[in-house]
Amino acid sequence: LISTDMQFKIVSWNSAAENIYGWKADEVIGQNLNDFLKMEYPQGENYETAFQKLMEQGYLRSERINSRKDGTRFPVLSSVSFIRDEKGGNAGFVTVNRDVTENKQARELLLQQSRQLALLSEASQKLNHSLNVNEIYDTVSDFMSTIAPNDQLVISDFDPQTQLITCLAFKMDA
Repeated sequence: LISTDMQFKIVSWNSAAENIYGWKADEVIGQNLNDFLKMEYPQGENYETAFQKLMEQGYLRSERINSRKDGTRFPVLSSVSFIRDEKGGNAGFVTVNRDVTENKQARELLLQQSRQLALLSEASQKLNHSLNVNEIYDTVSDFMSTIAPNDQLVISDFDPQTQLITCLAFKMDA
């Protein structure tokens, strides 16, 4: 949880913000939030359009890239709302930022597995409808090379005498 005044000067910075970003509260209180987080808006937005939405709607929920104290960049889901004064006027902003690195990695893994499952289904259909050994070999070979991670080498071989297809995958050491 981070709160700022209307010029984004940091007023409070809780322990969750310390854990996510690496700066202690006493290092950032009084400083401009944008000087630390170096926000990047990957969904076609920029600071100006995000700020305009915030001012028009009174809140903003967006995914963006922020910086940690050590310089690493990471994705956050950010929710920003106004802090109101006693008279109901805008006094500042409160921001809740959540590191979504693991969510994005899990989503990417699911997409990769979904693509592999679709390829397997396609290969299975081809194999079920073919008696041509060369076509079967091509299908298996294509499938293996498509699903193998970048750090693996796939070697496949077809022995016409035994009509056996052998596929070997080797993990390459860095």
